[in-house]
Amino acid sequence: MIDLRPQDRIGGPHEPRRPVFLYICLGLLAVIVGGAAVFYPQVIDVWHRLTAGRSQETLAAYEKLGVPTLPPHIALNPDVHASFDQLRREPCDRTAILTFTRAIGNLGYRREAANGLVRFGSNCGHGEDAFYEAGNWLMGLSDFEGALKLADGLVEAVPASPDVRLLRGLALEGLGRREQALPDYFSTIQLVGDIKGVSSLPFEKISNIYASLQRYCEAITPLQIWVSVDPASRDTSQVKALIADYVRKGRCDLEYAKGSDRFPVSSADVIKVQAQVNSTPGTFIVDTGASLVSLIGDFSRRAQVTTDERNRMTLQTANGTTEGVLGVARKVQVGRVQAADVAVVVVSGSFKGFGSGVDGLLGMSFLARYDVTFAGREWRLKEKSSP
Repeated sequence: MIDLRPQDRIGGPHEPRRPVFLYICLGLLAVIVGGAAVFYPQVIDVWHRLTAGRSQETLAAYEKLGVPTLPPHIALNPDVHASFDQLRREPCDRTAILTFTRAIGNLGYRREAANGLVRFGSNCGHGEDAFYEAGNWLMGLSDFEGALKLADGLVEAVPASPDVRLLRGLALEGLGRREQALPDYFSTIQLVGDIKGVSSLPFEKISNIYASLQRYCEAITPLQIWVSVDPASRDTSQVKALIADYVRKGRCDLEYAKGSDRFPVSSADVIKVQAQVNSTPGTFIVDTGASLVSLIGDFSRRAQVTTDERNRMTLQTANGTTEGVLGVARKVQVGRVQAADVAVVVVSGSFKGFGSGVDGLLGMSFLARYDVTFAGREWRLKEKSSP
């Protein structure tokens, strides 16, 4: 039998086993440490140059947007980071600025979003879309002065935009200048072109403003115009109750809208009617698509219609947009039908867009007070059971 005594084993009884792998690792570490000692300053210098350069570039991009450096948890949001990186490379990328500002605005940085949009619009030109969005952010912050300043510039730049007019109306109302907001709310309705495409908001705003001024009978008309587009769904019990309340407060059943009549139709395309405004006779086109009774300047002067040049508005006509002034006619009469305190718009200058010999449009500020029907060779106005 083979006897492997301790002295016969490899290394002998008192010699430890040599950890060869450990020696190899220690050798490699020595090489690394030695190399690092030689190259460390150069590595650190390159790192600082890269990070410092990126930081300066980032700060410059923030400064150009007028936005302070965002905290890491905001800056690293995927939408924020991606859109900001795009703006850093392409400062006038319109898609990127909208994505960036909406992202930070929704994360609570609404003032910064507005500032970024204003700076972008100023730097990159054609900034109406950026200024409009900035105005909405400011409205959300109740900064009505800031929103109004942007809206004033936008109205001058794009006067035919209903959205811009609505923004200015809301800003004016937010500042307590409610009556001054009326022309902008009326412009919003007029500029859409088709009353059916207008939301209830401007109609409600106009009605509320008239009611706050205790002009209760005039507060009824915008509600009736809105209802007339789709009576089946809009003539609700709530609207009826509100109108009834205004009728009671303003005693509107006395003169608001009286009489019924029928009129012949001589043309399938255009219906003309003889009407009187403040007892002054004129020729008018019946237009259910026009929110207001519209008058040319010459006729308005003859009829002595009350206007205020501060209440300027923009309206859409068949020949494009034009300027006008909001006013009130004491009485409008067609045949045996008459209405009091009718909202009108007087078209500026020597406007002839309604056609030769036509003094204006008989719009919904008059027609909505009645039940209107078109049948065969005639059309009818019937007094409502209540305003």
